[in-house]
Amino acid sequence: MRVWPLIMMGVLPGMGFGQTVIQDFETAALESGTLFRQPRYSGSTSGLLENQFNLGRVVRMGAPASNLAGAGQQCFEAQFEFKWNRAAKWCRLTTFNTAGTPNPFVDVTRKLRIDLWVNAPVYLAAGLREVGGVGAIGANGGTTGSIEWVANSGLGGPGGQPNGQLLTGGVWQTVEIDLGAIPKGVLAPGRVLNFAGGNNILNAPGGYTLEHLAFSGLDQHYTVHVLIDRVYMVP
Repeated sequence: MRVWPLIMMGVLPGMGFGQTVIQDFETAALESGTLFRQPRYSGSTSGLLENQFNLGRVVRMGAPASNLAGAGQQCFEAQFEFKWNRAAKWCRLTTFNTAGTPNPFVDVTRKLRIDLWVNAPVYLAAGLREVGGVGAIGANGGTTGSIEWVANSGLGGPGGQPNGQLLTGGVWQTVEIDLGAIPKGVLAPGRVLNFAGGNNILNAPGGYTLEHLAFSGLDQHYTVHVLIDRVYMVP
């Protein structure tokens, strides 16, 4: 995954030559779980997280406010803490049947971008569910199918945590996963890794949904605070 400053000129949301927004949280109800669930919702990683932090909600953009182009007035806030005594340290921030934008389809010929801020260094990967149908970007693709982790490189961490790209703490950044550049139908070590029922290959019978974002910790115990302003796709 590369971290890019977001510079876009003359593009229109939803146009083939521009960006297609999956969620920007601007019309979402405050305190809602739009797009993502709370961090400890997933049974896969709830046991890897301490109990005292479990924020997952839409909030007004506060400090630090995004300085990226296209920044909005609202964002999704998540907060969780990795446990000391676990070989794996990661959090599955899932889209599973959320009230707003659940299980959104993505186009694996495009690039997935996420405008976010995180307080401390973490690794980031995306979990794609291989579903039987196809649909428009952002439409509900359902919850049936195996899941593969994807990243531009760096997948595979200690204890089975996904890893991916190491993000810088304390700055707003645009994270890009070039899904179109990941080979389909063949093994792609470091770029595709089985999570749940997969085979380390992107070979869905139909399409793909963004099932979760996977935040992996470094070899230490710390609290992670994330602000996500936009999730979108570009050609």
